[in-house]
Amino acid sequence: MWPKMFFLFSLILLLRCGPKVSVIQTDERSLYNPTAPSNVAIYFREPDFPYTEIGTIEAEGGKFVSNEKTFQSIKKAAAKIGGDAVIIIDRSKDTDWGIGTDPRTITTTRAIIIRFE
Repeated sequence: MWPKMFFLFSLILLLRCGPKVSVIQTDERSLYNPTAPSNVAIYFREPDFPYTEIGTIEAEGGKFVSNEKTFQSIKKAAAKIGGDAVIIIDRSKDTDWGIGTDPRTITTTRAIIIRFE
């Protein structure tokens, strides 16, 4: 019985290892068709061509969440509201001390979701 419980608990932990993603659509007067996540570009500085900001996004992950998984989740969430690209505006690490637990590192990535004009 214990090995099955341990396996189930481990499986649940592995499935929860993705980042927590929050999206706020800021351009509510326009609704856009979803785009393909594979077509969503990631910029680390403001592009030098015209674009429209349609939302903001924040992704939080622990030490077992890779940058690749975080960026995939960001692209998927941006694509759902019709984003063509995201501009990463902040990446920070913080320590969550919790209550009665060991400290854990949380990485937060903030971005602007844009559409090309």
